[in-house]
Amino acid sequence: MHENELAGPIPSELGKLKYLTDFHVNNNQITGSLPPEFGNLTQLRRLNLFSNHLVGEIPKEFGKMILMLELYLSGNQLSGGIPLELGFCEVLEVLDLSKNRLNGTIPRSIDQWAHLHCLNLSNNKLIEKIPSEIGKLVHLTELDLSHNFLMKEIPSEVQSLQSLQKLDLSHNRLSGSIHDTFTSLPNGIDINLCFNKLSGLVPPYANFVNASIESNPNLCGNNTGLKLCPSQIMKKKNDPFHHKLILVITLPLVWTVLVGVFINN
Repeated sequence: MHENELAGPIPSELGKLKYLTDFHVNNNQITGSLPPEFGNLTQLRRLNLFSNHLVGEIPKEFGKMILMLELYLSGNQLSGGIPLELGFCEVLEVLDLSKNRLNGTIPRSIDQWAHLHCLNLSNNKLIEKIPSEIGKLVHLTELDLSHNFLMKEIPSEVQSLQSLQKLDLSHNRLSGSIHDTFTSLPNGIDINLCFNKLSGLVPPYANFVNASIESNPNLCGNNTGLKLCPSQIMKKKNDPFHHKLILVITLPLVWTVLVGVFINN
């Protein structure tokens, strides 16, 4: 029933369809809130409601849909926090709550989503730090937490995400340095850390060659568009070749001046 210009609220009677396994009404004009009766659909595997006009909070009853594999609620106007009860959906493979108005923190119960491949919480109003439990999601191929208000350091547990192909943490308020944990991430990964408050040296790792790191004023390194770090400037000044180059340039000038003075005298 997707892309059919369906309008109006989702009827609570839907909760009586106890053997429903898939429900797709994305790209419509659905309004109102998510009925708690969804929790009765214990056989539901895929719920697709993205790009509608849904408001209100995600009901805690969603945690009763323990066989849920894919949950798409992006592109609505949902508010409130991410319910802790979603942690009971332990076989989730895809969770997309992007482009809403969700606030609060990313729940630490995310470590129960051990089968998750894609987690997209971008374009919300999430705050505080990224929980260290993110490192338990070892099957993640895509992690997008961009365009939120996340703060503090990127957790070192990110190094456990060995299947990751895309990491987008841009447009937040993340601080601290880009630590050595990124060395263990796969080469060729798409990394976007731009528009944060990161600082220090950008590590010369292969997976950072094409990383997006602009608009972090306190980052430095050899990457294009970045200033050199103080240690790099000092090393350059102490480079014997640097001193030889200065001598090669200045000695002929000094000799020319001396010859000129001798001739004039």
